[in-house]
Amino acid sequence: NFRAIRELMGLGVKFYTIQVAAVILLASDSIIIAQILGPEDVTIYNIAFKYFSLPILIFTIVSTPYWSSFTAAHSESEFDWVERSIKILKKVWLGVLLGIMIMIPLSENFYSIWIGSEIKIPFFLSCAMALYAILLTWGSIYVTYLNGIGKIKLQMYETVFIIFFNIPMSIYFADNLELGSTGVILGTCISLSIGAILMPLQVS
Repeated sequence: NFRAIRELMGLGVKFYTIQVAAVILLASDSIIIAQILGPEDVTIYNIAFKYFSLPILIFTIVSTPYWSSFTAAHSESEFDWVERSIKILKKVWLGVLLGIMIMIPLSENFYSIWIGSEIKIPFFLSCAMALYAILLTWGSIYVTYLNGIGKIKLQMYETVFIIFFNIPMSIYFADNLELGSTGVILGTCISLSIGAILMPLQVS
């Protein structure tokens, strides 16, 4: 059906733009740290990032199957099911939130077992990474639904804006305020908070 090509290609380009923007967002943090603080701080940053990627991974495993289910439910106007499913994902998110809160005080012991005592991970960096994981998983609740129904134009604009907002913000926190790698992830958290507010409003 050639009449469907334009719509499908348009949706594909939007998804592609979002994915490229996400890659740039993640890569820019390491580049900023390497340029301002040095490559050794990139290692410290990535260790904390990997530790708090665990709750993100768990939430992604739970939420991803809802993507196609949301597509089917929306096409059949089963909005009661959609609302119940979003409530379920919110409960899962609360469990992830609790897990993250437990991970913060345990982080120093985990790092020492994982990488030894030679590399020290600042506690505030762990707290900032925890905030990053909280914001990302919260936004994923609503992004999963919006992706499922193909309503991603706002998400695309927001993601592209975040790239240009995040880089100067991260540099300012890391260099001007001398917060180091913690400042870089705090800049990213502030950028993500935009979507954490906009996406629930759009779904509503």
